[in-house]
Amino acid sequence: MPENADKYPDPGMFGPTTPSQGFFLRHVTNLEMSHVEIQPATPDQRPSFYLEDVNRADFIAVTAPATPPAFALSKVTDLRILLSRAAKDTQLDSVDHKII
Repeated sequence: MPENADKYPDPGMFGPTTPSQGFFLRHVTNLEMSHVEIQPATPDQRPSFYLEDVNRADFIAVTAPATPPAFALSKVTDLRILLSRAAKDTQLDSVDHKII
């Protein structure tokens, strides 16, 4: 995805398709999401959460479709997923690319 920093925070800047069906998170530090639910209106093959260049993220009790896998990770450090219906409990120190 192009950065398009001059267009922030326009939600339509990426066009009709983003890499996730829920949250596209890039350049984030110290993120905590809890009790969030993703429920697409129609089947969608994109992950619910797409994280790129994210440091220290906690996902606690999130609900999202598990098929396809809910999390796509690119350059993520210090990630925890706990008590989630979207993915098994996971703790990662650092990962370049991973699907969970």
